[in-house]
Amino acid sequence: MILGIKTGPKNFAEGQAVVTDAGARMAEVWFDVTKAFEYNDMLEWLTKYNVAIGLHHWGIVDKNIKPNLATQDEHVRNETISQIKQTIDIGASIGCAYVNAHPGAEALETIDFANWKQEMMPGKDTPREISQKLFLDAARELEDYAKSKNVLLTIESITARESRINHDRFDIYDSRNISLENLELAAKQGAWFANDISHTATRILVEEKDANIAWQRVMDFSARMAPRTRLIHMNVITPPYNGTDSHDGITDADFTQDTFPNKQQVVEFLRLFKNRGDVFVVNEPKGDVLGNFTALQALAREL
Repeated sequence: MILGIKTGPKNFAEGQAVVTDAGARMAEVWFDVTKAFEYNDMLEWLTKYNVAIGLHHWGIVDKNIKPNLATQDEHVRNETISQIKQTIDIGASIGCAYVNAHPGAEALETIDFANWKQEMMPGKDTPREISQKLFLDAARELEDYAKSKNVLLTIESITARESRINHDRFDIYDSRNISLENLELAAKQGAWFANDISHTATRILVEEKDANIAWQRVMDFSARMAPRTRLIHMNVITPPYNGTDSHDGITDADFTQDTFPNKQQVVEFLRLFKNRGDVFVVNEPKGDVLGNFTALQALAREL
C-alpha cells in the first residue's frame, strides 16, 4: 500500500508540514478544476518535494450546480464529463498518481462551496434505470479517455445521504446517490474503484442495524471489489448512522469513541490490501492531518 495524506487550499500549510516533518510522499489534492490555475503553486511545491499527487475532482456547473454523471440533464452531465476529462488532462501533464471522481445521483443538486450548503433541485430527478445507464455509459467513456492519457481514474463510493449545511448530520436529504451495486457494475465493465470505507459503510448502515452484520456486508463488498480497487479513503464514522459521514479519523483518540469500523476492523479491512503495491491509502479527517498520517503508518505496520 502507498500511504498518503489529503490536502487542499484550506489546510495546505498542515499538509506541507506532514511532508517536511513526517516524510509523506503521496498527497491527494482537493482539486476544483474550475479554478485550476489557483493550484499551480501547490502542485509545484508537491512536485519539488517528490510527492506523488492524486487529484480529487471537484467543480461546479453554471455557478451553483453540483457535477453529476448520472443525470438525464444533458448539459450538466456533459459538463461534468468535460470537467473530469480536463482534470485527467492536467493530471497527465504533471504525471499524477491518479484522478478520483464522484459518480453522481438521480437528483440534481445545488452547491455552495464557500459556505458548504447544498440542496436538491425540485423536479430534476432522473428515473433509476435511466440514471444507472447514463452513469455506466459515462464511466466507460471516462475510463477509455483516462486510459488514452495514461492516467489512472478511480470512481468513489459516496454516502447514502447528504447534509444540507456544513455537514450538519441532522439536516439531511436523500439525493439517491449512485449505489454500491452500480459501482460494482461499473467495475465489471472496466472502471477502477475508490473505496471510501466510511462512505461505503453509510450505505449499508441505513439498511442493517446490527453492527456485526453490517460490518460483514462491508467486508464482503470490499473483498469483491478489491481486484478493481486502487484508492482507499480511510476514515471512520460515529453515530447517528443515518447515511451521513462524520469524517472521524483513525487516531487512538478517535477510537475511544463509538466508531464504525473500530480499530480492529480497520486493520481487518486494510489486510485485504497489505500486499498491494498499487493501492493508495489516504485519510480525510476533520483535523489533525499529521496525527492521522502517523496513525495510518502504525496501522499499516500492524499488518
